[in-house]
Amino acid sequence: MTEEEMLDALKPDQEDEAKKISLINDELAGLGNPPGEAVIQALMRIIRKPTIPEASERVYDAAVEYLKGINRY
Repeated sequence: MTEEEMLDALKPDQEDEAKKISLINDELAGLGNPPGEAVIQALMRIIRKPTIPEASERVYDAAVEYLKGINRY
């Protein structure tokens, strides 16, 4: 998956929360290196200002766990 596709999946107006969780838990976790800065910023947006579906469907939790796991932020 390209960085652009990742950013599209993490947009606040994207309503497929399962896709966001899959991206965070499977795609990003499977990368050898942390993703680019733009993807990190998209994850930080989810933590700072999640939409109601992101918060209620555990996208927020997945983003927090992923960022803690990479020990970058």
